[in-house]
Amino acid sequence: MSTYCKPAQEHLFISSQGYLAPCCFITDASTRLQDVQDPLTWFYQNDSQYHLRQNLNNNVKDARCGVCWKNEAQGKWSLRTNENGDNYQGSQPSLRLLHIVGGRLCNLACKMCYADLSSMVQKEQRPWERSYPNEKDYNWIDQQENINKLIALANTDTLEELQLQGGEPQLIKGFLDVLESIPYERKQQMQIQVTTNGTVFNERFWQQVKDFRYLIVGLSIDATAERYNLIRYHGDWTVTKNNTHKIFEYLSIQREFGFSLNMNIVQQLSNIDQSTPLATFLESLNRNYSKLSTYHTLMPVGDNACWDLHNVPREILVACRNHMQGKYALEREWQKNIDQAIQQNYFTSQHAKEVMQREEWFYAKHGKSLWNEKPEWKQIYEKNC
Repeated sequence: MSTYCKPAQEHLFISSQGYLAPCCFITDASTRLQDVQDPLTWFYQNDSQYHLRQNLNNNVKDARCGVCWKNEAQGKWSLRTNENGDNYQGSQPSLRLLHIVGGRLCNLACKMCYADLSSMVQKEQRPWERSYPNEKDYNWIDQQENINKLIALANTDTLEELQLQGGEPQLIKGFLDVLESIPYERKQQMQIQVTTNGTVFNERFWQQVKDFRYLIVGLSIDATAERYNLIRYHGDWTVTKNNTHKIFEYLSIQREFGFSLNMNIVQQLSNIDQSTPLATFLESLNRNYSKLSTYHTLMPVGDNACWDLHNVPREILVACRNHMQGKYALEREWQKNIDQAIQQNYFTSQHAKEVMQREEWFYAKHGKSLWNEKPEWKQIYEKNC
């Protein structure tokens, strides 16, 4: 198997704390944007970048890429295989994509999220989460010296795409400062992808986004109705649905060209039975907006092992699988992932204990947990503790 990785050759990722890396899954990034005079020079000439590319171009599984190797071994989604496409060999370093996580300022505390990506999760101090005591409200993109560097990067001739992520990008001031400083002519040469939770509608933000030649709205929604409220704490499905429509209505009117929606869904214990409502919502958006084309990305839950599909009781997996309709593409991919989790099931009593402890914690903190909707699942976990 080739270990070639297109992101390692073409992507520059800047984390929620301002660290530079080839992608969001690299675990040992140590250099911040504020600490380099020219991030473009870092991209092309940094020693760690060079050695990573050398390894991946020569079929050496670099240890820094462990997340992708693990996911691929289990048949899961990985950034490497998702981005490679047909371009597996021969690429030379060339900055094509700039992925910016401007900070952790967010208005939600999603149960599967991290303190590193949400100020609300940070404030909760979840017992299973690593804390960031010295950087509680750190939005590095709000600093003018960093904004200036990003504006210069955005005007790099080779750059083809910007990806904006938070926190919630609509709430982070530095993103607006950067976007408002990119000339219209430059925007017309690029694609932009904004990952938003859809809970708010900041018209000033979308005024800047609408001018890009190609636009992808990465909408992070993992369930609908009350189940949404049990996953995305502080969120309200009615409000989110209304603001999502406001975003698409605005873009439909203001843009000359069509645009895309990538519904980003984290598959996890809490939404394992939600494929049909999610697929129905996605299809309704597709029907309502003629300029909109839709697709989806099903992401594994990450490091929260007790919520991973492969670590859910087989009894629950089978029951969910038996009720799935498979009418839409999203449902069929969902079915495939559940089938795989049934065949490769690693559920243990330790997973059961962790789930029980976490749901108890969420109930004490927010007054509701998954068991409000799925008491029969609670019984299965209780008997396996």
